[in-house]
Amino acid sequence: MRWRYGFYPTTLLETVIVVTVAVFAFETWRGHLALQWRTEFTIPALLFVLAGAISVLVAPSRTAGLGLYRAYIIEPVAFAFVNEPKLRVGALGALVSTFALAVEAEELDWLPTLSEIL
Repeated sequence: MRWRYGFYPTTLLETVIVVTVAVFAFETWRGHLALQWRTEFTIPALLFVLAGAISVLVAPSRTAGLGLYRAYIIEPVAFAFVNEPKLRVGALGALVSTFALAVEAEELDWLPTLSEIL
């Protein structure tokens, strides 16, 4: 399921990730909370993002490379960064992550359709 916001092509999963990051940013700003940048995942995530940026620069098609970089590197890292503290605290983060995984499974056609079940 794909559509566009103006010139920006997107999917349901990408929209869920953007909304999740936006809600996190709003709640952090509203609650005057400090961001937890230093976790055991920060340096590996930054190295992964850097490696992805290098791969975009050497890709034969930079437009396709940027699309893959956004979909497979930037959005998952942002989603993990936002949900990592919540997964440590309680069930709300697990619920959000479960919803996102269900959307991902639907996007990749991993879930059976009703006709396949019956």
